[in-house]
Amino acid sequence: MTTNCDEHPLTEGTAQALGEYMHGEPWVDMPEDTRLAYREHAAIFLAAFQGTGLQVHNTTNQAEAHPPIQRWSVETHDPAADEWIPGTPHRNRHHAVKRYEALTEQRPRWTDGTPVKRRIVREATQYSVEEQQ
Repeated sequence: MTTNCDEHPLTEGTAQALGEYMHGEPWVDMPEDTRLAYREHAAIFLAAFQGTGLQVHNTTNQAEAHPPIQRWSVETHDPAADEWIPGTPHRNRHHAVKRYEALTEQRPRWTDGTPVKRRIVREATQYSVEEQQ
């Protein structure tokens, strides 16, 4: 199926969300041919909604300066300090889950035999344009 990527106003945002989720890296870091492929997939996806009665709404905030950023990390609870220690951030949840599973398998207990507590945390950053006074 051939589609025109510019047919639907949501194609770029949908492509970006799909690409970052599936590819695991920021949209701006992807090669242009990869971004084009995700635009094609988004156009096909959005075209499937036409004529179904389902509504696709543009939820882009006009005051949004940049797309939101989401990162996931595995935090470890330090019982001596009684606080959660952050881990390395990952650009998609899948990588954080794999890291969580690997850490749990490799190091399930502290040296004194106490089970290690871990959790997956999502950080979401949103950029907005402030009104000038």
